[in-house]
Amino acid sequence: MEPLTMNLAIVSSGGITGRGILLDYASWAETNSVQLDPLASTSIPLAHLQQVIASYNITFSPCGGDILFIRSGLTAAFDKLDDSSQHMLSERPTADFAGVEATPEVLKWLWDSNFAAVAGDMPAFERSPPGGGKSDAYPAEEVGLEGVSCLHEVLLGGWGCPIGEMFDLEALAEMCKKEARWSFFVSSVPLKVCSYFTWLFERNRHPFADIRIGAGWRCESSECNCNILMRYRARASNEGLGEGGNGERNEQDSD
Repeated sequence: MEPLTMNLAIVSSGGITGRGILLDYASWAETNSVQLDPLASTSIPLAHLQQVIASYNITFSPCGGDILFIRSGLTAAFDKLDDSSQHMLSERPTADFAGVEATPEVLKWLWDSNFAAVAGDMPAFERSPPGGGKSDAYPAEEVGLEGVSCLHEVLLGGWGCPIGEMFDLEALAEMCKKEARWSFFVSSVPLKVCSYFTWLFERNRHPFADIRIGAGWRCESSECNCNILMRYRARASNEGLGEGGNGERNEQDSD
């Protein structure tokens, strides 16, 4: 038996290119009057995803290697909130967001579909927190792996399958709908950023943390791409970095 030719390339710089497939679950749910709150701990059932595939006449590559994208509508829901409501999300006791249900059936479907990677606009791809805050998302013995409680453990630890999170899929969904085509070329290449830029984000660990970078800060490394990101502005400033800063930590940030 000849090996399958995978529809995927991992480039030397660490990026991924391949054929993407979008399942616009948010639009399907709206059309079919299916209740969906992307900002609540809600499961996206496999049965619904299969109905999306059938409704939009989506086919996967017989050779495998497709990159799966699922749109829950989180980006659109977040953008509709006012500043106060957006800030309140970061103060919730648990990170409640919609995502794919964590079941053996979902794992079997992902495996049989031979996806090269999975991604979505959700913070965790799967329902967050796993199991709706419970430790028994599904029995470990059912999937043959001891101690498994979420999709991440199988996808990442078991299969080495990359998971993409917090993707803005709004413009892509509109284009796919306009063209009536749900497959597209994907090119994902990570930026090379220096350790200082990484430090900025590590000290603001929450996904909705606020960061402002001084407009005058520049990295001297010729191999670093962090200057591409210097125009990034968040809704509130990080007190240690003023406009026109030189990229050095202030004394109050020395911890």
